[in-house]
Amino acid sequence: MPRIVCHFCARLVGSLACLAVSGAAADELSLLGGAIQEADTHRRSGTVEFEYSHDLGGPFAVSAAYLNQGHQLNHDRDGVALQLWASAEVLPRCSVAIGIGPFFYSDTTRLDNSVSSVILYNVLEQDAHGLAWLYSAAVRWRIDSRWLAELRVEETRARTSIDTGALTLGLRYQLDSAPSTADIGAFQSSPNELTLLAGEGVVVNNDFKAHGVAATVEYRRMLRPNVEWDVAWIHEGVPEGARRNGVATELWLVRSIVDDRFVLGAGIGPYFIFDFYPDAPNANHADRSQERFAGLVSIGGSYRFDPRWSARLTWHQVIAKEPYDSGLLVFGLGYRY
Repeated sequence: MPRIVCHFCARLVGSLACLAVSGAAADELSLLGGAIQEADTHRRSGTVEFEYSHDLGGPFAVSAAYLNQGHQLNHDRDGVALQLWASAEVLPRCSVAIGIGPFFYSDTTRLDNSVSSVILYNVLEQDAHGLAWLYSAAVRWRIDSRWLAELRVEETRARTSIDTGALTLGLRYQLDSAPSTADIGAFQSSPNELTLLAGEGVVVNNDFKAHGVAATVEYRRMLRPNVEWDVAWIHEGVPEGARRNGVATELWLVRSIVDDRFVLGAGIGPYFIFDFYPDAPNANHADRSQERFAGLVSIGGSYRFDPRWSARLTWHQVIAKEPYDSGLLVFGLGYRY
């Protein structure tokens, strides 16, 4: 695994651990969308952000977010942002906040814009991983006891990629107070789960965005309240770009947000690749990728509708050095025993 992926995984694990620590105040989920502009060319695109925020007490909070910065000229960038926030109430229902932190990104760039990437897939594009700094300022208006509206301005500064500024608008939802171990324990009273999932796989760093049917078979076990471990077989199912299969194992941090039936979680771990075929003219057995190790970052939720059965939705982000990163959105049924 490349060094940047190792650092990315180590920092994300540490941040997720911080988010799992119980606190006296409630945590929040937010979804924001808006416009983003590249600093040099002033080219505009759309941006979307999904964020989980954990209150540290007093004016401070820490957040982990998935950030997609749209399609700029020769840049297609997304990744995970971790920020430390400070906030203050300025009116009875209005507060302001500022945040700063690292943005671990994957940026797809074309090496030669004069030739189609469909013809020379592996030659013309590269997936550049890197680190940038994300600066944020927000105004939040409380709608009721649970919901807040947020207007946010963000600036991304990167040494080896583009600088951007964004204006987004979204909603924040305040979760229940920090869950008790009994709350999660009720959901995990049966410590083992076997899940079959299927959905869509997308190659995220090429111009034509190859799609295909993805599938996973997963075994999950509770290690302790709020902590789970899983091992899964993954078929990425994107024949237009490549076919990649392997086994992944992840450590998950989870928490209940609606009594003991609905649980959200985030996981991270290694992905061992068994089989890969590139989509290139006259590709044969000798053309198979030599890469056998990648990283996997996942978020998902599970809803228990029966003492034994639950529905699970998961997004997997594959972080690979070459030839591409990919995203998998899968849905399925799990059986606990």
